Amino acid sequence: MARQLVPIAEGILFQRKVEAIFEELLTTPAHLLEAEGEELSEPEQKAMDSLMKIFVDQLKKGAGEVKATAADPEELEDIKKDIPELEKLNSKVKEGDLNEFVISGALVAGLVAAIPKLVELFGYLVKGIGAVIGKLGFKKGADATKKFAEKIIHGGHSLHKSYLGAIQNGLKLLVPGFKDLDAARQKKIAEILYVVILLTLGINAGIEATAALQHAEWLHVAVEGAMAAIKSGEIGQWIAAQIVAIA
Repeated sequence: MARQLVPIAEGILFQRKVEAIFEELLTTPAHLLEAEGEELSEPEQKAMDSLMKIFVDQLKKGAGEVKATAADPEELEDIKKDIPELEKLNSKVKEGDLNEFVISGALVAGLVAAIPKLVELFGYLVKGIGAVIGKLGFKKGADATKKFAEKIIHGGHSLHKSYLGAIQNGLKLLVPGFKDLDAARQKKIAEILYVVILLTLGINAGIEATAALQHAEWLHVAVEGAMAAIKSGEIGQWIAAQIVAIA
């Protein structure tokens, strides 16, 4: 029982950190959030930097749990029953249908094992943001979060490159075998997670956030269906489908 309580405690702590970041940001006077053009203001930059840091830290902390799951055939089968898309990765390995790249069985096991941890992490992120919005009043909190997400989506290439690099490094520790995957695919999988973070921030922006991401020059991952998946609670299926497409 103690082993099971550790990840739960970590998740709740992550959620509270998210709440603290957004409570500080969303109670900042409006004039301090103003910045020229689409650049993030100092409080917005601080909030996003803090959010990405605790997210990547949480990826690293989940490495032991994911490694143990990847080594347990029964757990892997249970995950694939919940997320059928993942079976396609196994099929690709068996059929040798991986373009010119080779994805090992160990990496497939690592990716399968990591998805429940990622879904759990995004769940705590949603709860953390939702708690702050609830405190501030839905309209005020949702509008402020939406504007924050839109500014980040339209931010410069260097901004996104930095966050994508951090996620990519976190995945190298979280997913067994990930570091052996070619760099282009590593980056695309990091983009999948980054897209979910941005859409979660802009959940009330609806189609606007999705459209903005579709036209983002720095993004190479398809986002169609991501917003619907987040809202329907099927984000694990969407992440799995994107990873299958990349492989």
